[in-house]
Amino acid sequence: MLVPAVLMLLSLPFSLGDVQKQASLQQAVALRNEGKLSEARDAFERALTAEPANADAQEGEVEVSERMALDARGAGKMDEALKDLLRAQKFAPENPRLLYDLGILEDEMRLYIDADKTLAHLEQIVPNDPKVEYAAARVKLDLGQLDAAEAKMQAYLKVHPDDASAHYGLGRVYRLKAEFNQARAEFQRSIELRPQQTVYLLALLLSWPFHGKPGLGLSIAVFAMVQAWNPFHANYGGAWNSPAWTLSTEAFFYLLFPFLLPLLEKCSIRTLKFLAAAAALVVLLGHTMTPSVDPLTSLTGLPLPVFRFPEFLAGMAMGLIFLRTPRRNRRLPLAYAAILATIVILLFVKGPWLSLLAIPLSVLIYELAAGDTLLVRLLGSKPFLLLGGASYANYVLQEPVRSWMHFAVTGSTDPRVATGGIDTFLSPVILVVFSIGVFLYWEEPMRKWLRSWFKQHSASRLPAA
Repeated sequence: MLVPAVLMLLSLPFSLGDVQKQASLQQAVALRNEGKLSEARDAFERALTAEPANADAQEGEVEVSERMALDARGAGKMDEALKDLLRAQKFAPENPRLLYDLGILEDEMRLYIDADKTLAHLEQIVPNDPKVEYAAARVKLDLGQLDAAEAKMQAYLKVHPDDASAHYGLGRVYRLKAEFNQARAEFQRSIELRPQQTVYLLALLLSWPFHGKPGLGLSIAVFAMVQAWNPFHANYGGAWNSPAWTLSTEAFFYLLFPFLLPLLEKCSIRTLKFLAAAAALVVLLGHTMTPSVDPLTSLTGLPLPVFRFPEFLAGMAMGLIFLRTPRRNRRLPLAYAAILATIVILLFVKGPWLSLLAIPLSVLIYELAAGDTLLVRLLGSKPFLLLGGASYANYVLQEPVRSWMHFAVTGSTDPRVATGGIDTFLSPVILVVFSIGVFLYWEEPMRKWLRSWFKQHSASRLPAA
């Protein structure tokens, strides 16, 4: 009886110690849930000082430190964000997520040697991880270690062969190595013709019977997607197929993209936020996303895409901000507020001030990309993914489908002929069904054919290894 009693007394301090450790961890979790991040971090660190290998405490330390770093980064306090992640690394030196975020932040701060060491350590922990290899490739490129950058970029592309940004990055490597044939091949892959172009041509062919004879010059401009670039004839933008003016404007931006992206990639996240806000302000106050800007083309001699450029710049800046910002649960219902604001503006605002839509639509796009709400999961379901895939066809085919339905009901190609509304009712239904069919049986097969064609022809121009 004496021996068991002595053993029980000897084990009592250890039991009390376990209780204290658990209480400390629970306190840290409670503080984290209350949003008291600094206090929560201190509590997690006390728990880790007592038990360094506690996985729950390590995960809590990393999560809280990432959130603090994210807040500091958003405020432009990059050094403070770096300190937060380095402090967490002392308690969780092998945490892959922390090392990845640290490497990305160091690269963004142009601490390329530190970023290289961090990601090299991460590669030892999670070897052959494509995401890590891609991040390491970009750092190697920044360091001028072109052979290493090429090897890592190629390793990433073996897993993600359709990543256009990675092909663009590899093209930059080849260009710096003066291997211009390979560079041209990679740049071509990164900007290879999207299959939507074939849908655009289909829409033009279907629209042709309803638009008379536009003339050879305008027809060439339409097929080349430059019809909206004429500053003295803004009406040319909608020739043949009215929605095509937006595609012509986008084509202008695609030409600028390879030159503008490297410049924006060098900007800090604070600068990117300033550019996004400034561009959005120009869109809002200049009403550039409304038809009221059209007369300025003839007055200034500048093509329409120049006036729509702020929208493109804002989108690129927001995209880079999104890529550099660590993901976290977004609890605020900003997406729903943006939808409500969009509805209110559409109901009560007319004319040039419809440019107010730029604000809620920008918020909505960003939140849908970054969030994990019920709305995001709904839009990610198979029916909505199918409708999303068919949305481009729906957009460019709306006018020809409406014209053909009008012809089927009235027998006339003149849209001014009254119809009694039958085709108006049927057109949207037929348009959706037809667009889904075009997406599944035209756009997707053309996508595969184009990729195969480009792969064959690009490979045939590359020298044998």
